[in-house]
Amino acid sequence: MSVYPIRSIRARRLSRAMAFEAQGVALKYPAHSWSGVRSEDGGVVVAIRAADVDVDERGCRCLLWSPVTGAVEGMERASHRERFEHCSLAVRRGAAEAILAYGVDAAFDAHEVIALSVVRIGNQYWGKWGAVARAEGGHRFMRPGLAQVVARYAA
Repeated sequence: MSVYPIRSIRARRLSRAMAFEAQGVALKYPAHSWSGVRSEDGGVVVAIRAADVDVDERGCRCLLWSPVTGAVEGMERASHRERFEHCSLAVRRGAAEAILAYGVDAAFDAHEVIALSVVRIGNQYWGKWGAVARAEGGHRFMRPGLAQVVARYAA
């Protein structure tokens, strides 16, 4: 009996622009944008760094926009304003989708999409999902054909 080595199957990692394209979003500023609106249905898609996600027993949350986030993250002024507009739109729509960036090179998993509730708290916008979003009246959705939320991010 022959023994064959087991190869691990790695998820395909995409650049930010390619990850948005995979979600049907054409970025306004391809070199700078971290959010966009899908032309098909007007859905808001935001990119967040996995390292910026806070996880506790209540669920997951991530700061999406504040007046100082652009300066701290080196975000170009137009894309910082664009992110603000997308967060405002997500609040009005009641939901958004997020794609997660991993590592220093900000690579994205082609199949990982998170449904989140976007809320305004003071002058900040937060994305929340899992138990914390449900407890605060948010709802979950998933576009047909997209991968289900990865279990480690759901509460």
